[in-house]
Amino acid sequence: MSGLLTAFISSFIATLLIIRFEGLHSRFSADSNLDGPQKFHKYSVSRIGGVSIAIGIFAATLMRLKNNPLNIEELILLVCVIPTFAIGLTEDLTKRVGIKTRLIFTAIAAVMAATYLGAQITRLDISGVDYLFTIPGVAILFTVFAITGLSNAYNIIDGFNWWASSR
Repeated sequence: MSGLLTAFISSFIATLLIIRFEGLHSRFSADSNLDGPQKFHKYSVSRIGGVSIAIGIFAATLMRLKNNPLNIEELILLVCVIPTFAIGLTEDLTKRVGIKTRLIFTAIAAVMAATYLGAQITRLDISGVDYLFTIPGVAILFTVFAITGLSNAYNIIDGFNWWASSR
């Protein structure tokens, strides 16, 4: 419970700071170009809400490691998400990273998680599909596909609704 509370409080404070000091970072972090197929905002929108989420996850992970230093899986998970976070932040700040590059970096992070943590989708309770997951590599490929797709879907929804860092 303390990990969840730590994540919430640290993420909340980071979000408040991002909003409060928007004037200092908006020339880098705001999306001033309001033209485009997925752009319907009427004013410049900050794009760095993921920083608040990352701070919350990092703080909660440190809290868990403090309570149980032998549980290294959380630290491995943090390392696994670095490619996705790094490319997302780079895209948010430069606005010059294409979707293919972001998908590749997210797929790399998913492969790392599937390999180093054993985080794999091994069954869906669909008889034919579950049989395919017994073939080496199929479960990893499906897991990478699912993680990459869901991450991209969340990013699209976040871009529309600004849920990662709300006003």
